[in-house]
Amino acid sequence: MRRLLALLLAAALALVGCSGSDPESAGSTAPAATTESTAEEAPVDATATVEAPVEIPDTGVGEMATFLVDLVNQDEEVLTTDLDGRLSPILLDAISAEELAEVLNSAIRPARPFVVTAYQGSDTQAVATLGGELGAPLDMSLALDEDGLLSGVLFTPSAGAHESATSIEEVDSRLAALPTTTRALVTLTQPDGSTSELLSLDPDDAAPLASIFKLYVLLAVAEAVDDGSLAWDEQLTLTEDLYSLPAGEFEGVFEVTVREAAAAMISVSDNTATDLLIDRIGREAVESAVVAAEHFDPSLMRPLLTTRELFQLGWGEGGYPERWSEADESARRGMLEEIAGSPLVVEEGNEEAVWDEGLDWFASAQDIAAVHRVLAAFEDPVVEEILTINPGIGLELDTTAWPVIAFKGGSSVGVLTGSWRAEREDGAVLTVVVLTSTTDPMESILAQTEVFGLVEDIFVIAART
Repeated sequence: MRRLLALLLAAALALVGCSGSDPESAGSTAPAATTESTAEEAPVDATATVEAPVEIPDTGVGEMATFLVDLVNQDEEVLTTDLDGRLSPILLDAISAEELAEVLNSAIRPARPFVVTAYQGSDTQAVATLGGELGAPLDMSLALDEDGLLSGVLFTPSAGAHESATSIEEVDSRLAALPTTTRALVTLTQPDGSTSELLSLDPDDAAPLASIFKLYVLLAVAEAVDDGSLAWDEQLTLTEDLYSLPAGEFEGVFEVTVREAAAAMISVSDNTATDLLIDRIGREAVESAVVAAEHFDPSLMRPLLTTRELFQLGWGEGGYPERWSEADESARRGMLEEIAGSPLVVEEGNEEAVWDEGLDWFASAQDIAAVHRVLAAFEDPVVEEILTINPGIGLELDTTAWPVIAFKGGSSVGVLTGSWRAEREDGAVLTVVVLTSTTDPMESILAQTEVFGLVEDIFVIAART
């Protein structure tokens, strides 16, 4: 059942876009199945008290939420034909229609009928809280692709409404109280150049980044454009051996520009776009960018993994995690040579965290604040545009107070991260970095509402600081 309710770190799963339209979403660096059913764990003899229903908005994702609620509430079992024309290729890369129907029938429908008791979302992503006849409420997270097809769906125990923090001290204590290991840094630079540290939780300690590492790839690309060895409009050829998981925005596409790939890499955390850029500029260029950004220990990022390599080593066959954890840099590069050219196959049922074996990308909160600073210093309008396409979908940030918000987040098994560099209307600059990790994937998922709710609170508090 763990494989089944594995619903689904496919494309833009998390509202925060942890990757955009991605908990890293189109580019979540996690195998397709990582969460386990909670509906089946509800006591079948316990009758739940269901709150009053709320109205679901008439948006694309709202209509999809209504469709799914009606589907699981019907008397008949869900059939694969019920899902025809509803699922995106990205989602089908992660789970088949047959598997999704089985999950809905065996893990969700037993608690029916459901009503939607809370709803939050944009036009393409939403979280609907479902109150059922049995057991505890569930949060149903949904994401749609550009064609209005379901690209991500996840059922988890309801986190409940976020209770806003009213001071930075409260934010600090609540981040520290998370069940995850949490590193965080919040700084505010005033228009006169003076900088104050508002919050600091082990900001110098290394932590797994998940897709935040893509900031270093963007930096290497920007450096290459700056020195003339690369151009934003250069056409890149996408070959079969560069496809990662999921296939992403460019499935079936053979040529994209550097600018298009970089925008997809950051805004929707597209893994294939990321690997395409690394292939073009070279692994060594990204490793050099890590040094240029003054990473406190660049050896932690060597050898620089592609996302495809992370899947192969972390969740493929061959027992690589243990070997990787015990290997030095030279031996690790040897492993990359071993898997070069191999098909990308994720081992069935392998859903364990691997960051604790050294399989991820590692930096401190200070390092991530620094790479944001270096990227801003380029003063390249293309770089700024790429970083500000997605400020964290689903987050309620005041874009009047903060008209420029650069963002990159990430998620992998047991890893949830976010980073922002925002400019206030008076010219002040707010930098927020939160890096959480745990070997229990469910802890990471359940922490999401609190983590990103507290980020919203930071923006509110800093707007008046």
